[in-house]
Amino acid sequence: MKTKEKVYFSFLLFFLGVLLLAFFSFSLFKEIKKQSQNLLNLKQNLAEKEIRLKNIQNLKLAEKEITKDLERIEKIFFNKEVPIDFINFLEKVSQDCEVVVEKISPLSSPKASTSSFPYLEFQMTGFSSFRGAICFLKKLEFGPYLIQVLSLNLSKLTKEELKNKALQGSFLNLGIVFRVYTK
Repeated sequence: MKTKEKVYFSFLLFFLGVLLLAFFSFSLFKEIKKQSQNLLNLKQNLAEKEIRLKNIQNLKLAEKEITKDLERIEKIFFNKEVPIDFINFLEKVSQDCEVVVEKISPLSSPKASTSSFPYLEFQMTGFSSFRGAICFLKKLEFGPYLIQVLSLNLSKLTKEELKNKALQGSFLNLGIVFRVYTK
């Protein structure tokens, strides 16, 4: 082969090499771009899943708190089917506050209820010192049941009533009407 043909042949080989190199480079860059986009999509997907996981964990914690709150709320409503716990509560509070309960009676249910929750109303009569009456009302208010005092009547016991009840000192007749919200 002549020198001129060798130069053309070398030039042709060089040109084909450059074309192959350009083609492979273009294919390689295209694949890199495709893989980069896939990696970016995976990172976004992972970030979304991490956020979802965190939200699920937060929901589980909130569910535990809500469950505890619901249990506490459930306990504040008086169970009218099993009133023993409520009666025991009233007896304990009256003993703690030195209130002598003479009578507790349920009142007839009102015909048109303005409350959206069911309830029972009770009337209680008894006697105690002024301090005992205040103690009793505080313990009713801050007790484990949802109770609303509707009326309170306090009157001083007469000397005759004090004699009949074998009491000495300053005692009051105590009349309370209260509403207990039920389940």
